[in-house]
Amino acid sequence: MTEIPDEIPVDVTWIFLNHNLITTIGPKDFSNSTYLRRLRLTNNKISIIHKDAFVGLMNLDYLDLSNNELEEAPFLPNISTLTHLYLGGNNISIIPDDSLDGLTQLTPLYLLSNTIRSFPYDAFDGLNNLKDLYLDVHVLECDCR
Repeated sequence: MTEIPDEIPVDVTWIFLNHNLITTIGPKDFSNSTYLRRLRLTNNKISIIHKDAFVGLMNLDYLDLSNNELEEAPFLPNISTLTHLYLGGNNISIIPDDSLDGLTQLTPLYLLSNTIRSFPYDAFDGLNNLKDLYLDVHVLECDCR
């Protein structure tokens, strides 16, 4: 499978599309999946995630994008229900300023096996419930504000 299927039922709560050849998550791939709670897209070839890909997923509590080809953390627009986020095993070197904004319920954040070299000064502001940050960085640049 090389793309997100068009015929996803509206009332689906779990989607597991692991071990495929999906490269892109478009702005409307999950737009009708308002009941979606768990989304796993591990071990694909995802390198592009549209900024509106997760808009409207107000019940999403688990997102796993591990082992893909992402170069930056995806924009997750105030998904306050998200409790688990897995981004390990990508090529992430950039955490955009606003990508983690509004993730107030996030408890673990997995960023292992990426190429992250720095974080925005306020990257983790607002992650009030963050308990575990999994990160293995060999060289971390500091802007020392």
